[in-house]
Amino acid sequence: MKHEAEKLEKIRQQERDLLDTRSQPIRQYLMDNVVPQLTQGLIDVCKSAPDEPLEFLAEYLLKKADELDERRAKERQQEIEAKLNKRRL
Repeated sequence: MKHEAEKLEKIRQQERDLLDTRSQPIRQYLMDNVVPQLTQGLIDVCKSAPDEPLEFLAEYLLKKADELDERRAKERQQEIEAKLNKRRL
């Protein structure tokens, strides 16, 4: 009985370790791309204490997404212009 319990606990630990290893890229992605924006949005919600906090947060995140899209579009445009300028030389 004790041996089986130890074996079962070892299997559980291996499963936890495997899950931890497999989830690392997802956690890193969230920490790099989502958590900073979400944290700032939540801070702004706390500062302004709006009547509709979820709507406020949703609008905040949509605005940040639009800003990111604009930034990426400008970067792409700059890359295209740089390639065109390279070809002209």
